[in-house]
Amino acid sequence: MQFGFLAAFAWMFVMSADVWVVLHVSTKKPRVAGGQRHGRFIVYSMFAWLAPAALTALSATTQLQLAPVAPFPELRPNFYYECWFRNPQSLVAAMFALPAGTAIAANHVS
Repeated sequence: MQFGFLAAFAWMFVMSADVWVVLHVSTKKPRVAGGQRHGRFIVYSMFAWLAPAALTALSATTQLQLAPVAPFPELRPNFYYECWFRNPQSLVAAMFALPAGTAIAANHVS
């Protein structure tokens, strides 16, 4: 569930950034078609899938007490015992609130 939400926010950021890039470029040099759309799509896909996967893996290692934050039990996501949405420390430690907030803020700016 965490990966799905983070991927949705990452794709929302990618779409917003792409619209900004396209509009910015079109004001500088108007053209009908062309460009490096396939290469840009590959970069966008790598970001939108790999960044949420890395954050989900980091929160999983935190859950398994393999990460450096393991001595702080209040920062563990607690995926096994309770919903991590209900605990504010777990919500931030599960790497959800900060990335999602950053994506929403960046979408608002662009």
